[in-house]
Formats: sequence, C-alpha cells, structure tokens
Amino acid sequence: IEEFNKSKPKKPLSGDFVPYIKKSEYDQYANEILEKYYFNHHPEARVKPIPVNVDELAINMGLSVCDTSISKNRSIFGQVYFADAEAKIYNTDTLAYEKRQIKKDTILVDSEAAYLRSYGSRNMTIAHECVHSYYHRHAFLFAQMFNENLHFIQCQVNGVMKNGESNTTADWMEIQANGLAPYILMPKESFEA
Repeated sequence: IEEFNKSKPKKPLSGDFVPYIKKSEYDQYANEILEKYYFNHHPEARVKPIPVNVDELAINMGLSVCDTSISKNRSIFGQVYFADAEAKIYNTDTLAYEKRQIKKDTILVDSEAAYLRSYGSRNMTIAHECVHSYYHRHAFLFAQMFNENLHFIQCQVNGVMKNGESNTTADWMEIQANGLAPYILMPKESFEA
C-alpha cells in the first residue's frame, strides 16, 4: 500500500486488483519475480544463459508443485490453489475422478496434457502458475469475497481460465500469465548475452 499521489502510479491495478501490464513491460515484471525469488540463489542466471529451474522458483515462492493427472481429456495444463480445497482429480489407474484434499499454495501440473497437446510444457505451465500466484493473488482473494466456492485458478490448453467466467478480468489474468511465463524461463538480459 502506498500513499496516494496524484501523479501516475508506479504499478497501477484495475478495480479487480489485476495489475495493468503493458507488453513492453513483461520483462520488467518477470524480472521482479526472479529478483525476489531466484537470482538471490542463482546470481549467475542473471547474466549467463542457463535454464531457470522453475521447480526451485516455485519452492522459493512458498508453492509446492504436484505432478498429477487433472482431467480425463487432458484439457487442463495446470491449476494453482489459493485456499485449501477438496478437488476432483482424474485417476488414470482407476479411470475415474476422485476427491483429493489440496493444500493452499499448491500448483497441480498435468505433464501428460502438456506432452499430448504440445502447446506448452511442464516448465511453461509452472512459470505460468507462478505468475498467477504472484500477480493475481489479490484479484483472486477479492473475487473469492463474492464467490466463497472459488479456491483455484484452472488453466486450460486453449489458453483460457476454466473456472473464471468469460470476463475481462479472467482474460487479462490469462494474457498476463501467458505473456510473462516465457520471460521467466528465458530472462531477457541473459538470453540476449
């Protein structure tokens, strides 16, 4: 929270607490996450073109990553949970949905969905969900005030949010997560080197 200033705010938010991020600022916003949670542990990643370990990034952000099947038709790449919840997860052994308790700050990743659809990858999905966790947590908590059954953001293979209604807030959150994830995986400064 900052003191109100009539000049242009540094990082403005929408009325739904979603940040306004221009495409030209994607690198800057991705670096904010990396500076806070990754470069402290791997300063060489700031300048050397080495892969960013997204599992470690997620752990440093206080998130746990769980590889599991999510849906029968493999239409869901990942989900990030902002609250403890009972979830219906598809079990590939029994070929049926089963209820599982998922803890707050958990990312579910269906690696098979990423492999079968070849639209994304496990690393891209984790980076995408890390963006939701970092930049969209307040928007999610605000939305939860109006819908107490909301516990997670679920991202489909077609690039939209499944449990979000078709509105500009959910659309912008997906656009931002899709846009920032590659900048997390390939930081501009080290990539250009």
